Amino acid sequence: MDDIQPQHRSLNLETAMLLKNTFYFVRHGETDYNRNYLCAGSQIDVPLNRTGKNQARSLKEKINSLPIHKVVCSPLKRTIQTAALATVHPLIIEHDIRECDLGDFEGKPVPDFIQHVETTSADVPFPNGESRTDLAKRVIAAINKYLLAYGNNLLFVSHGMVYWSLLETIGIPFHQIANAELIRFKPQECSWSALKI
Repeated sequence: MDDIQPQHRSLNLETAMLLKNTFYFVRHGETDYNRNYLCAGSQIDVPLNRTGKNQARSLKEKINSLPIHKVVCSPLKRTIQTAALATVHPLIIEHDIRECDLGDFEGKPVPDFIQHVETTSADVPFPNGESRTDLAKRVIAAINKYLLAYGNNLLFVSHGMVYWSLLETIGIPFHQIANAELIRFKPQECSWSALKI
């Protein structure tokens, strides 16, 4: 899902830990679903609109100035387009950093979805979809796979709920991530920072 800010509810992730490597995260550029405040999870493969393409292009200089050496991307059109316009690196497509399967909420108004999230445990799947806990487990496992293989300074191009699952896992309160926003995740001695660049 791409435009929500649910209340913070702890996930049941006793065994999930994010490897302590610095990495970067970009949410895809704007789509017509974002503009119209409609839910687009993993089952709606919507492309970038004109604004989204311009947002992605505007990231290129910033990303090229960073020490990024690998780009890992969700398989959905909106992320592939963003990554292709914003980076010069070949893309590694990773199915497990795709957006959450929102089930019956796919294509529905965002406010209806937010209300459901705020009143439902993270362990409960969305009707005919997946749970936020399952989303976080697959996302953390996938990101750890690449951090273990390639070390620091990877760029992950993904989605809003993927970002929020990262925040929940590392214990940072929810905050909005805009379309085409670039974030640096950096481990601290006993915590993490997630800062806009």
